[in-house]
Amino acid sequence: MNFGQQLEQRGFKKGIQKGMQKGMQASHQDVWQASKVETAQKLLLAKVDRATIQRATGLTEEELEALAHMAHSTEQ
Repeated sequence: MNFGQQLEQRGFKKGIQKGMQKGMQASHQDVWQASKVETAQKLLLAKVDRATIQRATGLTEEELEALAHMAHSTEQ
């Protein structure tokens, strides 16, 4: 294997590693977001005030409104 091929192979390996790291980070963020949403849903059903839920989860008022709307529509 010549020097150019070795460099190409190293670059390929680094690219694979970086791609895997980014995928794992994205997956972790997705799980974290899903956890916050699930917590917010439970708190909404427990009639906890929205300001408290926002502080606890970091979700926006718009996100809470959407969750509340979804919870309300599934109750009917």
